[in-house]
Amino acid sequence: MERLWLFLIALAAYIIGSFPTGYVLVKLKTGKDIRRVGSGSTGGTNTARLLGWRYGVLVALVDILKCFILVFVFSKVISSEWVIVVVILAVTLGHIFSCFIRFKGGKGVSTIVGGLILLLSWMWLPLAAVWTTVLLSTKKMSLTNLVSVVLLPLFLWISQRSLVYVAFGILAIFIIYFSHRENIGRLLRGREPNAF
Repeated sequence: MERLWLFLIALAAYIIGSFPTGYVLVKLKTGKDIRRVGSGSTGGTNTARLLGWRYGVLVALVDILKCFILVFVFSKVISSEWVIVVVILAVTLGHIFSCFIRFKGGKGVSTIVGGLILLLSWMWLPLAAVWTTVLLSTKKMSLTNLVSVVLLPLFLWISQRSLVYVAFGILAIFIIYFSHRENIGRLLRGREPNAF
């Protein structure tokens, strides 16, 4: 019975994560398919390239909230580290492989951020400092995300002292590097565009 509930929770989280915020917004505003423009990602950065930073930030915030709200609710209802990890992973996989747009989507950064807001506590401050420093010095959002995510296991250990969350942090590194595989190729070739 517990496995069934966990499956249903994961399925619901995946479907919610699959809502393609950037795709819908760009389609409504321009009639274009965001998957065929820029990086092809439906996330905030690519939305910003098409509609401007206001809309890019809006998309990122909605994607963050998709995971934040679910983690907040389940952390109050079910006191289980495993459930929280499953929820974050399911929302993130939905964001990257949206069932509504032929399993295309974003990079998963915003949803992971939304899931980690409650877990990292005050450790958000040094992580945000690293993220901001890398972004301002390189102007490359992809590189900023790739550098920052590597710190997650350490920061999760400091804030939670939980091997479950540390394992999730390690898994998050693989997920983000996989979703950024094309960006990594462009970075190595020196062809990755600046975020601003």
